[in-house]
Amino acid sequence: MKGEEIMNTLRLNPLPTPTWNWLHCNDTNVTVPAGLSEVEVQEVFPAEAETAKVAAADIPAVETSAGPAFDKYLAETGLSAEEVKIADKVLASQAVNKKIAFNANAEAGRAVYRVGKGASLTIAHFFTARDFDLAGEEGANPKARKFVSYDTRIIADEEAEVVLVDVIDMPGDVTFVDNIGGSAAKSANVKVIQVLLNGGNVLTGTALGLDGDKATVQIDTGYVVKNQENLDINYVIRHRGKYTDTKIAANGVLRDQATKIFRDTIDFIRGCKASTGDEREDVLLMNPGIVNKSVPLILCAEEDVEGTHGASIGKISDEELFYFESRGISEEDVQELMAKSRIDAVVGRIPDEAVRTELMQKLHPEEF
Repeated sequence: MKGEEIMNTLRLNPLPTPTWNWLHCNDTNVTVPAGLSEVEVQEVFPAEAETAKVAAADIPAVETSAGPAFDKYLAETGLSAEEVKIADKVLASQAVNKKIAFNANAEAGRAVYRVGKGASLTIAHFFTARDFDLAGEEGANPKARKFVSYDTRIIADEEAEVVLVDVIDMPGDVTFVDNIGGSAAKSANVKVIQVLLNGGNVLTGTALGLDGDKATVQIDTGYVVKNQENLDINYVIRHRGKYTDTKIAANGVLRDQATKIFRDTIDFIRGCKASTGDEREDVLLMNPGIVNKSVPLILCAEEDVEGTHGASIGKISDEELFYFESRGISEEDVQELMAKSRIDAVVGRIPDEAVRTELMQKLHPEEF
């Protein structure tokens, strides 16, 4: 079988409303394999959780960050999902903790989290991949080598509290699609904390429908993109309920010849009266060879709303660099310090102490 016969190219992480094509911000083309095998996951569940396997046809059809083309592709692969349920008014005693280590090309996983009325759950996903080679595989195509993916769906019932922590630490020769979607009912609160440490070509983000009145979402993102790595982020929040609120904050560092695009969309749908949204990004550019694109977008079909957005892009000043170097700190060490400080600030917002400590141990093993 020829490599091109088993490949598909999909347009992922699409903007809800396209802008000029020449800006190359509307979406990203990704070559995917024809089939996917299920990744093995090392996982720990709270005692209060109910778990079960769910067929592809029964997975909730919610909007996701990678977009409809990828959702259709996943459905066609027939990959099932692991469903985790927390019953009404149950406060999970510990986090769902998953270590997802991809061991081969075309591996993927899917998870559905259903959090009942007045219940709470923290979810921690730690993504990595070992070094594997496809040279001996029949029909191997360099464009498709080392493609892996994980699909996460969150259904938050009324007054539910859900925290999702995503930690991405991938080798430089892997394309990773981290696809997240969900819905929040009345007075539900969803928090998403994403930390990107390494990754050659990473597509991530979150799509969430604030479907009930007073539903809220808070997203905190920290990233370091270096060498020739590429990071593609797509956040899409749909306000449908009244008095809903979105807060998106991203802090990152770009180094060497890194490439990054950050799409963050707040969509005020007609009827979401008195809703608010704020999206912010702060980017530190370390080298002249960087490509940085930020696309803060607010869509508004409702008059009685308040939305703000902005992006701050800067670099270390010559005065600051001189200050550090005069104290024996090299420019390379300054870059490391700046990168770590931004990641540490995001990690510090993880409410679950056990998850926060585990990640800090990973980032600063010398301190433990």
